Amino acid sequence: MKNSLHHVRFRSERFFHVLSEGWYFEAREGVFGPHETVALAREALTKLIARSPHKRPENLGDRAA
Repeated sequence: MKNSLHHVRFRSERFFHVLSEGWYFEAREGVFGPHETVALAREALTKLIARSPHKRPENLGDRAA
């Protein structure tokens, strides 16, 4: 019997820093950066999500169970 945990990917952090380069973030589409600050990396991620055709509806809490 196979252990299904071997097929689960865990992400500890979306943002990471590379010395002498800057801040990066990871998304489904790939790795983006470098950005001068983590705040600029977060802003770039927010813009990427806003452009995504796969956005979650804002009213997820309003769905009937």
